Amino acid sequence: MGVSDYLSQTIGDYVDKLSGVDNQTTLEQFFATTIGNLGFKYFTYHIVKVVGIGTHLPLVSTTYPKQWVKRYFEQNYMQLDPVLAASFERTLPYVWDEVALPEEMDKHQKDFFMEADDFKLRDGLSIPINGYGGEVALMSVVADGNTKEAQETINQHRHTLHLLTMYHHNHASSMLIDSALKDYKPTLTKREKEVLTWAGSGKTTWETSEILSIAETTVLSHIENAKRKLEAPSRTQAVVKAIYLGLIQI
Repeated sequence: MGVSDYLSQTIGDYVDKLSGVDNQTTLEQFFATTIGNLGFKYFTYHIVKVVGIGTHLPLVSTTYPKQWVKRYFEQNYMQLDPVLAASFERTLPYVWDEVALPEEMDKHQKDFFMEADDFKLRDGLSIPINGYGGEVALMSVVADGNTKEAQETINQHRHTLHLLTMYHHNHASSMLIDSALKDYKPTLTKREKEVLTWAGSGKTTWETSEILSIAETTVLSHIENAKRKLEAPSRTQAVVKAIYLGLIQI
Protein backbone atom coordinates (compact mmCIF):
# COMPACT_ATOMS: atom_id res chain seq x y z
CA MET A 1 0.00 0.00 0.00
CA GLY A 2 1.39 3.41 -1.02
CA VAL A 3 1.52 6.45 1.24
CA SER A 4 -1.47 8.11 -0.44
CA ASP A 5 -3.51 4.90 -0.16
CA TYR A 6 -2.62 4.63 3.53
CA LEU A 7 -3.66 8.23 4.21
CA SER A 8 -6.92 7.78 2.29
CA GLN A 9 -7.65 4.67 4.34
CA THR A 10 -6.84 6.58 7.55
CA ILE A 11 -9.40 9.25 6.70
CA GLY A 12 -11.94 6.69 5.50
CA ASP A 13 -11.63 4.60 8.65
CA TYR A 14 -11.94 7.69 10.83
CA VAL A 15 -15.10 8.87 9.09
CA ASP A 16 -16.66 5.38 9.15
CA LYS A 17 -16.13 4.97 12.89
CA LEU A 18 -16.96 8.58 13.82
CA SER A 19 -20.72 8.12 13.58
CA GLY A 20 -20.57 5.53 16.37
CA VAL A 21 -18.87 7.88 18.84
CA ASP A 22 -21.44 9.44 21.14
CA ASN A 23 -19.46 11.05 23.97
CA GLN A 24 -16.64 13.56 24.31
CA THR A 25 -14.17 11.29 26.13
CA THR A 26 -14.37 8.55 23.51
CA LEU A 27 -14.11 11.11 20.71
CA GLU A 28 -11.02 12.64 22.29
CA GLN A 29 -9.36 9.23 22.63
CA PHE A 30 -10.34 8.26 19.09
CA PHE A 31 -8.81 11.40 17.57
CA ALA A 32 -5.68 11.08 19.73
CA THR A 33 -5.15 7.49 18.57
CA THR A 34 -5.75 8.39 14.92
CA ILE A 35 -3.22 11.24 14.86
CA GLY A 36 -0.85 9.25 17.07
CA ASN A 37 -0.57 6.70 14.29
CA LEU A 38 0.54 9.56 12.03
CA GLY A 39 3.26 10.71 14.42
CA PHE A 40 1.51 13.39 16.49
CA LYS A 41 1.83 13.31 20.27
CA TYR A 42 -0.76 15.84 21.49
CA PHE A 43 -3.71 17.88 20.31
CA THR A 44 -5.82 20.76 21.57
CA TYR A 45 -9.17 21.70 20.10
CA HIS A 46 -10.53 25.16 21.08
CA ILE A 47 -13.91 26.66 20.32
CA VAL A 48 -13.18 30.35 20.71
CA LYS A 49 -16.38 31.91 19.33
CA VAL A 50 -20.01 30.78 19.17
CA VAL A 51 -22.50 33.10 17.46
CA GLY A 52 -25.82 33.62 19.23
CA ILE A 53 -25.01 31.40 22.21
CA GLY A 54 -22.93 33.29 24.74
CA THR A 55 -21.62 30.42 26.78
CA HIS A 56 -18.32 30.74 28.59
CA LEU A 57 -15.43 30.42 26.15
CA PRO A 58 -13.10 28.95 25.16
CA LEU A 59 -14.39 25.40 25.21
CA VAL A 60 -11.44 23.04 25.12
CA SER A 61 -10.74 19.39 24.42
CA THR A 62 -7.07 18.52 24.88
CA THR A 63 -4.49 15.82 25.47
CA TYR A 64 -1.77 18.34 26.39
CA PRO A 65 0.00 17.70 29.74
CA LYS A 66 -2.38 18.68 32.56
CA GLN A 67 0.26 20.82 34.26
CA TRP A 68 0.68 22.91 31.13
CA VAL A 69 -3.08 23.31 30.59
CA LYS A 70 -3.50 24.44 34.20
CA ARG A 71 -0.68 26.96 33.88
CA TYR A 72 -1.88 28.20 30.48
CA PHE A 73 -5.24 29.28 31.88
CA GLU A 74 -3.97 30.42 35.28
CA GLN A 75 -1.47 32.75 33.61
CA ASN A 76 -3.98 33.83 30.97
CA TYR A 77 -1.55 32.87 28.23
CA MET A 78 -4.39 33.13 25.71
CA GLN A 79 -3.79 36.87 25.67
CA LEU A 80 -0.21 36.55 24.38
CA ASP A 81 -0.25 33.27 22.45
CA PRO A 82 0.57 34.18 18.80
CA VAL A 83 -0.56 30.73 17.62
CA LEU A 84 -4.06 31.33 18.95
CA ALA A 85 -4.13 34.94 17.71
CA ALA A 86 -3.32 33.79 14.17
CA SER A 87 -6.50 31.68 14.08
CA PHE A 88 -8.57 34.86 13.65
CA GLU A 89 -6.49 35.99 10.69
CA ARG A 90 -5.86 32.78 8.75
CA THR A 91 -8.06 30.30 6.95
CA LEU A 92 -5.50 27.61 6.07
CA PRO A 93 -3.33 25.40 8.33
CA TYR A 94 -0.12 27.01 9.55
CA VAL A 95 3.05 25.74 11.21
CA TRP A 96 3.80 27.45 14.53
CA ASP A 97 7.16 28.71 13.27
CA GLU A 98 5.27 30.72 10.64
CA VAL A 99 3.53 32.89 13.27
CA ALA A 100 5.94 32.69 16.22
CA LEU A 101 8.79 34.69 14.70
CA PRO A 102 11.46 35.63 17.30
CA GLU A 103 11.98 39.09 15.81
CA GLU A 104 8.26 39.85 16.18
CA MET A 105 7.72 38.48 19.69
CA ASP A 106 8.15 40.40 22.92
CA LYS A 107 9.89 39.03 26.01
CA HIS A 108 6.69 37.59 27.50
CA GLN A 109 5.91 35.65 24.32
CA LYS A 110 9.46 34.32 24.11
CA ASP A 111 9.26 33.19 27.74
CA PHE A 112 5.91 31.57 26.94
CA PHE A 113 7.42 29.48 24.15
CA MET A 114 10.43 28.54 26.28
CA GLU A 115 8.06 27.27 28.94
CA ALA A 116 6.00 25.38 26.35
CA ASP A 117 9.22 23.81 25.09
CA ASP A 118 9.83 22.42 28.59
CA PHE A 119 6.63 20.41 28.08
CA LYS A 120 7.75 19.26 24.60
CA LEU A 121 5.15 21.54 22.98
CA ARG A 122 7.23 23.23 20.33
CA ASP A 123 6.77 21.82 16.84
CA GLY A 124 3.12 22.08 15.92
CA LEU A 125 0.54 22.65 13.23
CA SER A 126 -2.64 24.64 13.77
CA ILE A 127 -5.81 24.39 11.69
CA PRO A 128 -8.30 27.29 11.93
CA ILE A 129 -11.98 26.43 11.52
CA ASN A 130 -14.84 28.70 10.53
CA GLY A 131 -17.93 26.60 11.15
CA TYR A 132 -21.25 26.65 9.32
CA GLY A 133 -22.97 28.07 12.40
CA GLY A 134 -20.56 30.99 12.64
CA GLU A 135 -18.40 29.40 15.29
CA VAL A 136 -14.63 29.89 15.23
CA ALA A 137 -12.42 27.04 16.41
CA LEU A 138 -8.78 25.97 16.30
CA MET A 139 -7.16 22.56 16.22
CA SER A 140 -3.48 22.41 17.19
CA VAL A 141 -1.41 19.23 16.96
CA VAL A 142 2.12 18.63 18.22
CA ALA A 143 4.43 16.35 16.27
CA ASP A 144 6.61 13.80 18.06
CA GLY A 145 10.39 13.54 17.78
CA ASN A 146 13.15 16.12 17.43
CA THR A 147 12.58 19.27 15.38
CA LYS A 148 13.77 17.75 12.10
CA GLU A 149 11.59 14.65 12.56
CA ALA A 150 8.62 16.76 13.67
CA GLN A 151 8.86 19.02 10.66
CA GLU A 152 8.96 16.02 8.33
CA THR A 153 5.86 14.58 10.03
CA ILE A 154 3.99 17.89 9.71
CA ASN A 155 4.94 18.30 6.04
CA GLN A 156 3.90 14.74 5.22
CA HIS A 157 0.52 14.82 6.98
CA ARG A 158 -0.51 18.47 6.78
CA HIS A 159 -3.38 17.91 4.35
CA THR A 160 -4.54 14.73 6.06
CA LEU A 161 -4.71 16.57 9.40
CA HIS A 162 -6.74 19.31 7.74
CA LEU A 163 -9.37 16.82 6.57
CA LEU A 164 -9.43 14.90 9.84
CA THR A 165 -9.90 18.15 11.74
CA MET A 166 -12.92 19.17 9.64
CA TYR A 167 -14.63 15.86 10.36
CA HIS A 168 -13.66 16.04 14.02
CA HIS A 169 -15.01 19.58 14.36
CA ASN A 170 -18.38 18.68 12.83
CA HIS A 171 -18.76 15.98 15.48
CA ALA A 172 -17.06 17.61 18.47
CA SER A 173 -18.39 21.17 18.38
CA SER A 174 -21.98 20.28 19.27
CA MET A 175 -20.79 17.90 22.00
CA LEU A 176 -18.66 20.58 23.67
CA ILE A 177 -21.33 23.28 23.39
CA ASP A 178 -24.09 21.00 24.68
CA SER A 179 -21.89 19.88 27.58
CA ALA A 180 -21.10 23.47 28.54
CA LEU A 181 -24.72 24.53 28.38
CA LYS A 182 -25.83 21.68 30.63
CA ASP A 183 -23.80 23.32 33.39
CA TYR A 184 -25.25 26.72 32.59
CA LYS A 185 -29.02 26.99 32.58
CA PRO A 186 -30.29 30.25 34.10
CA THR A 187 -33.76 30.62 35.58
CA LEU A 188 -36.12 33.03 33.86
CA THR A 189 -39.30 34.40 35.42
CA LYS A 190 -42.67 33.71 33.80
CA ARG A 191 -42.80 37.28 32.46
CA GLU A 192 -39.25 37.10 31.05
CA LYS A 193 -40.18 33.93 29.19
CA GLU A 194 -43.33 35.55 27.87
CA VAL A 195 -41.63 38.65 26.49
CA LEU A 196 -38.91 36.55 24.84
CA THR A 197 -41.52 34.24 23.35
CA TRP A 198 -43.41 37.14 21.81
CA ALA A 199 -40.13 38.72 20.64
CA GLY A 200 -39.24 35.43 18.99
CA SER A 201 -42.63 35.49 17.25
CA GLY A 202 -41.77 38.85 15.70
CA LYS A 203 -43.78 41.10 18.00
CA THR A 204 -42.54 44.60 18.74
CA THR A 205 -42.18 45.99 22.25
CA TRP A 206 -45.46 47.88 21.85
CA GLU A 207 -47.31 44.81 20.52
CA THR A 208 -45.99 42.71 23.40
CA SER A 209 -47.10 45.35 25.92
CA GLU A 210 -50.62 45.31 24.43
CA ILE A 211 -50.80 41.50 24.44
CA LEU A 212 -49.63 41.23 28.06
CA SER A 213 -51.40 44.41 29.25
CA ILE A 214 -48.21 45.89 30.68
CA ALA A 215 -46.25 49.06 29.96
CA GLU A 216 -43.64 49.14 27.19
CA THR A 217 -41.02 50.12 29.78
CA THR A 218 -41.91 46.99 31.73
CA VAL A 219 -41.48 44.85 28.60
CA LEU A 220 -38.08 46.42 28.01
CA SER A 221 -37.10 45.83 31.65
CA HIS A 222 -37.99 42.12 31.41
CA ILE A 223 -36.04 41.80 28.17
CA GLU A 224 -32.97 43.45 29.68
CA ASN A 225 -33.16 41.13 32.72
CA ALA A 226 -33.42 38.10 30.44
CA LYS A 227 -30.45 39.29 28.34
CA ARG A 228 -28.36 39.70 31.49
CA LYS A 229 -29.23 36.24 32.82
CA LEU A 230 -28.59 34.64 29.44
CA GLU A 231 -25.38 36.61 28.88
CA ALA A 232 -26.77 37.68 25.52
CA PRO A 233 -25.77 41.04 23.97
CA SER A 234 -28.98 41.46 21.96
CA ARG A 235 -32.68 40.62 22.10
CA THR A 236 -32.33 38.25 19.15
CA GLN A 237 -29.46 36.35 20.73
CA ALA A 238 -31.39 36.11 24.01
CA VAL A 239 -34.29 34.52 22.12
CA VAL A 240 -31.96 32.11 20.30
CA LYS A 241 -30.25 31.05 23.50
CA ALA A 242 -33.52 30.66 25.42
CA ILE A 243 -34.83 28.36 22.66
CA TYR A 244 -31.54 26.43 22.58
CA LEU A 245 -31.69 25.91 26.35
CA GLY A 246 -35.32 24.78 26.21
CA LEU A 247 -36.51 27.74 28.28
CA ILE A 248 -39.06 28.89 25.69
CA GLN A 249 -40.77 27.49 22.62
CA ILE A 250 -41.71 29.47 19.53
